[in-house]
Amino acid sequence: MKIILTYIKDLFFRSKLNYVEKQHGFTLLNTDNESDFFKKIEESSPQIIVFDLDWKSDEVIKIIQGLNKERYILTAFYAHVHHDLLLLAKNAGCHYVFTRREFIGNFDRLLSSKFSKS
Repeated sequence: MKIILTYIKDLFFRSKLNYVEKQHGFTLLNTDNESDFFKKIEESSPQIIVFDLDWKSDEVIKIIQGLNKERYILTAFYAHVHHDLLLLAKNAGCHYVFTRREFIGNFDRLLSSKFSKS
């Protein structure tokens, strides 16, 4: 089973992600608290983890720093006015970081290129 775990509070953005993920045959697991996040990682072994950098950014950066960068594809998005979060996430080891506006289209392409249905 292909799984994407999200650490996102924004319900509207979650619904956008859910649509894209279903198109690519993924199961979406959502969480909005740190203890549940680590529990879901252990239980589900997601291939991709998505973070909202605008929400609890200090906590999110610490989580990214502690994750195995070779085991997961780490992806994040941020509001374009918080450009500093791009650098923080990249320095923490996040593989892909996009503005909120760019994220859905780029995430769709990422899923297509990494996990295309053959």
